[in-house]
Amino acid sequence: MLKQYHYDQDKNLTGLFVQSGNAILANNRYLYDGNGNRTRKQQLGGETLYHYDPLNQLQKVQYPGYTEELFYDKAGNRTRRVTPGTEELYQYDPRNRLTAYTKNGATTLFRYDHAGNLLSDDKARYSYDAFNRTIQVETFDGNIQVNRYDAEGLRHEMEENGSLVKFIFNPDREVIAEQNSLGITRYIRSSELIARNTDAARTYYHYVSDEIGSTTHIVDEDGIVLNHYDYDAWGNLTAQEEAVPNRFKFTGQQLDSVTQQYYLRARFYNPV
Repeated sequence: MLKQYHYDQDKNLTGLFVQSGNAILANNRYLYDGNGNRTRKQQLGGETLYHYDPLNQLQKVQYPGYTEELFYDKAGNRTRRVTPGTEELYQYDPRNRLTAYTKNGATTLFRYDHAGNLLSDDKARYSYDAFNRTIQVETFDGNIQVNRYDAEGLRHEMEENGSLVKFIFNPDREVIAEQNSLGITRYIRSSELIARNTDAARTYYHYVSDEIGSTTHIVDEDGIVLNHYDYDAWGNLTAQEEAVPNRFKFTGQQLDSVTQQYYLRARFYNPV
């Protein structure tokens, strides 16, 4: 696999080229404004334009095929998001916590404890330990996720509906191995996730990442594309083709299947 990176004098990534065998997986070009905000992304699937307000908040994104508009309050909280056929509204309490999310007239309410931890939304109930770390999530459709942490505060074990997976981290707090009932998976990393191999498959799968480290493709040793992902600016998957399991997606972080939240080690992230 061939990967080429190009940068400007400010060390902004201006070009990304990825080729696997005879297939070109990425041929991206990037432009930035004077504040370092990315304003244009040209890729094989089309062009994406980014617009910002005077506070450098993302105000509008013109994706290939549709446009997204964003509105904020004086505290910088997003209050409204508009895409074709969809309007999303966000309400907050005096502590800037999201309390209500409305999408096309349907409202989700969010409840918190005194420490600011989310207790419930329309999908699940959340439980925490004495260090305010999420230890259990029980969805209203019957799924349960249990998290256990090591002395460094990293999630070293997770159960999803009783299926246990264990994680090993490197000194940079990145997963380099995991073990479940099917065996051990090992990850090869540099500044981004490069490849993985498993006891079960006995082969290497190679990762292709974009400018922010999000996984866009996974290819096998013969260069055949097995997985493909597209995201919006917030990490929501807009397209997904997945022939082999993969938990590392937006910005190269773990997407938990039960909660559909990203584990960022210091916190969990909901892209909605």
